[in-house]
Amino acid sequence: MYFLDRRPTAVIHCATLTSIRKCENDKQKAFEVNVRRTRDLLNALDSIRDYGYFVYVSTGCVFSGDEDSHFYSEFDLLYPKNFYWLFA
Repeated sequence: MYFLDRRPTAVIHCATLTSIRKCENDKQKAFEVNVRRTRDLLNALDSIRDYGYFVYVSTGCVFSGDEDSHFYSEFDLLYPKNFYWLFA
């Protein structure tokens, strides 16, 4: 297995379906790509247990966008306006 052979210290996961319109129009595909494939990756990493960090890259579309002078972080409350937020 790839992860067992290489033993990464960090994994950056940024392979997602990020188009809001595509997620809205094809919810099943969005779920498959953004949820199931992420789960599969985490399950593969679970086999080595000592990989260090898992970084999941998302978009800012899970926040309200009402804060003009504020950079959002993982500590901000989610306030989505579309289906895409279910995967963040």
